[in-house]
Amino acid sequence: MKKYDVFISYRRSSFESANLIATRLKAAGYRVFFDLESMRSGPFNEQLYNVIEHCRDFVLVLPPNALDRCVNEQDWVRKEICHALTYKKNIIPVMLNGFEWPKQMPQGLEGLENYQSITSSVEFFDLVMKRLENYLRSRKYTIPRVVARWCCWALLGMLALLAPLFLLFRVLSVPVCEKVVEHLTIKIMATNFMLEDNKLLAEAWKEYKPYLDGSNSEAKDKLFETIQLVENNTNEYEQLSNMAINLSAWEEFVLLFYKVRAELVASFDVLADSQYRDMRSVLNFMRHYLAEEYVLPSTHDFGIANIDTFNMWAQKLYYIYLQMVNEFPKSALNGYYEIEPMLTAMPQVGLGRSRADYDALINRSDESLALLTNMSEAVRDSADELFMEEYNVKAQGAEALEQYKQRIKAFNLNKEDSQWENWFKIVCFADFYKSTIEDDKQLEAEGIELPAINANLVLLDLYKLLDEFQMLYPNAIYVPAVKEFFAQNVKNPKLGGVVITDFAQGKEHNVYQIGDIIIEWNGIFIDNISTLRAAYAKSQSGKLKLLRLENGKLKELALTIPGNEDIVAFTPLVNE
Repeated sequence: MKKYDVFISYRRSSFESANLIATRLKAAGYRVFFDLESMRSGPFNEQLYNVIEHCRDFVLVLPPNALDRCVNEQDWVRKEICHALTYKKNIIPVMLNGFEWPKQMPQGLEGLENYQSITSSVEFFDLVMKRLENYLRSRKYTIPRVVARWCCWALLGMLALLAPLFLLFRVLSVPVCEKVVEHLTIKIMATNFMLEDNKLLAEAWKEYKPYLDGSNSEAKDKLFETIQLVENNTNEYEQLSNMAINLSAWEEFVLLFYKVRAELVASFDVLADSQYRDMRSVLNFMRHYLAEEYVLPSTHDFGIANIDTFNMWAQKLYYIYLQMVNEFPKSALNGYYEIEPMLTAMPQVGLGRSRADYDALINRSDESLALLTNMSEAVRDSADELFMEEYNVKAQGAEALEQYKQRIKAFNLNKEDSQWENWFKIVCFADFYKSTIEDDKQLEAEGIELPAINANLVLLDLYKLLDEFQMLYPNAIYVPAVKEFFAQNVKNPKLGGVVITDFAQGKEHNVYQIGDIIIEWNGIFIDNISTLRAAYAKSQSGKLKLLRLENGKLKELALTIPGNEDIVAFTPLVNE
């Protein structure tokens, strides 16, 4: 029996319309059953039942009063409709001009009027046919479709022949992949240990900030001990993981099959082995300045920037590692899964992402590295001059105030610089504002009159910088919230927070708004982005507190953490 896709039911009065619909559907590539009226004379053709049962779509052409005769159980249109309803076919009524649904549907046809129908007209017949094709569940049966079907069968036959060879290759390639994964994993494990040490170093360096004048020898000795510990650990990590991998021609071919070039593995080795030099550079920087009589606050901040740079660089190395390992079969990843729970210092990013996702993470790390390097170097010398004021704040007078006004020009925004280079200047100046708050509080506790350069004065200049930033970048709609934040914290030495500046393109957030300032995550005070990342690594769910600008005032809100902060862009309010 010939197979059909579409069954067309019609009355004699709608023969021309039904015939036109059938002709157009056949031309479009559908297998259409359209019997002639003469075939319906006499007893109902039982063969039509079989056709209806095997069709996917049932097109019902309805001229005016088409359903009046359906009260008769022997009516052939009624029989066709009832059979289509019984077998739950996709019924599409096509209503010709003048047709209206009866107020009382014939028994057995109740609900027919609820099917998705089409109103037909001669003027818009092309549009009618387009809508009709959209409602069809059948697929076009064209010559390319037949050819494609045979090609698929031929391809399946070839795959059936090649499958054993492919499976054999997969089995033989697993040891090669395991060898490379193990080699890469040893190096990334060493990187993880160094990140943990770097965290200890950052904490010790920050704890030393109150004693930059060298007044506390015990604090300096403690910092020296941490530096020596990290250096000893670095030497051990280097001995354990500073090795190259030798690959045969067969092993290089296997890597190429998995889209991992041998040159990329060699480049990874070079990058991983350079981390020991970078860590020693950070340690030597700190050791050099601790040997001086005192450390400038700006130099201390520059040391933090060096630590942050190492962190960002190590994260980039981890993303490269994941991108390579992700290409290998799961059967070769035992080395990764064994150490995955121990990678506590790494970002919460694992396997299973696309190559493009890892490329985006790597590029983001490169952008952050460039920003850290360029901005920290650019403001260091000018910041040194300004922060020297902190050691002479009690003796400031009119002359000191004039010097302050001249030196503050080092933080002037430059429209030739990027938006985030200018924002970094504001962040650095905000750090000076924070230091001024601390000094004012100490002087007030000692009963000493505040000097000319105090928190209120610095706040006004900070406002000017923020206003200028807003003029340069009208899209920075978070600036009003930042201004109010600094104003409300004029007496708060515990100044810190992270402001939300943007969302990923084309996305919206169900909780955050641009300008929201995160101050607490699961009970952890958020003073900078590093603290936020560390808090999120501990728990990706729970409660957060943020400040939101409403009617010119910041309102504290307690919200549930949504867990999709990846689409959110953050920036600090005070230099880390």
